[in-house]
Amino acid sequence: ICDVVLELTSIELDVKWPNDLMLGGKKCGGILFETSQNKNTNNAMWVIVGIGLNVNQEQFPEELSEIATSLYLYNKGDMSIYKFVKPIARRLIHFFVNNH
Repeated sequence: ICDVVLELTSIELDVKWPNDLMLGGKKCGGILFETSQNKNTNNAMWVIVGIGLNVNQEQFPEELSEIATSLYLYNKGDMSIYKFVKPIARRLIHFFVNNH
C-alpha cells in the first residue's frame, strides 16, 4: 500500500508496526488480516483483509486531529480513491499468490 501511494502521489507513508500507515507522524490508515485455519491440516481456509486509507478527509474530530491525517490534508487537494483500488488489489493478489 505504501508503494502504491508513493507511485501514484509521490507521498511516502511509513509503517508503524504492526498495522498502522503513518504520514508525518500521524495515522493515515491501517491494515487488518483475519484468517481461519482448517483444524485438521493447519491450512488457511480464508483470509479477510481490511484496508483503511484516509484519502479525502478534509478534517477530523478535535480529539483525532492531533493523531490522524489524510492524503488530502498532506497534499492540499482531492484525489480519486478509485485510482488506488486496482493497484492495491493487484499487489495483494500478487503477494498472496506468490507467497502461498
